[in-house]
Amino acid sequence: MAQQISTVELPGEAQMLTAIHSTTAVSLPADFRAVLTAFATYLEHRPPISRTASAGALDDLASLFAEAAAAGMPIRDVVGHDPAEVAEALLENYALTARDTDARADLARAIDVIVGELGG
Repeated sequence: MAQQISTVELPGEAQMLTAIHSTTAVSLPADFRAVLTAFATYLEHRPPISRTASAGALDDLASLFAEAAAAGMPIRDVVGHDPAEVAEALLENYALTARDTDARADLARAIDVIVGELGG
């Protein structure tokens, strides 16, 4: 049985919902929105992370929550007993930007050159 969708706003969630610009998040049941807000708070306090990565992860999580709510899944079945693990897994999708990838390649090339020059 699918959960009733609530549009009641919980204290402190307006800023998070505005930040991720997600109509999916706004239409989530109140309990799932509260959990999404908790994830947003976790991501705000987890440096270093870009706002783009955080918003992307939250949008993905909102979509996942919408599917789970529609299927009538309990929150704990979605986030497990270590929600931070879920947050970290989502962030991995956004962790490497093109600039990060270029920097990693530059570092590898620099080490190759140094090792080649030193014969080691």
